[in-house]
Amino acid sequence: MLIKQKPEKGTIVAVKLISGDEIVGKIERLNATELVVSKPIAIGLSPQGVGFAPFMLSAAEDATLTFKLEQVITYVQAREEIKNAYIQSTSGITPAGAGSLPEGLVGA
Repeated sequence: MLIKQKPEKGTIVAVKLISGDEIVGKIERLNATELVVSKPIAIGLSPQGVGFAPFMLSAAEDATLTFKLEQVITYVQAREEIKNAYIQSTSGITPAGAGSLPEGLVGA
């Protein structure tokens, strides 16, 4: 049996919510009842391909949001190209070796 370790603070994760929304954000805290994510961004399809958009239009870009785990279907460490695009979109920094956004990925 494979035992999955709990992601550490600062891990960039993709989260699927029961609402159908998918977000990418940085874990601040995870416990038995809630997942706390900083700088959450919605990810979805647009006519130009996969894109980022603010998760909450009325929240500050650097907001930290708390999600009850009963509202979360699953979470997983974001794949490398999504992680790099997230870092670039939220900080303006292009991670080493990341280059530009992957083909079909539209920034926020």
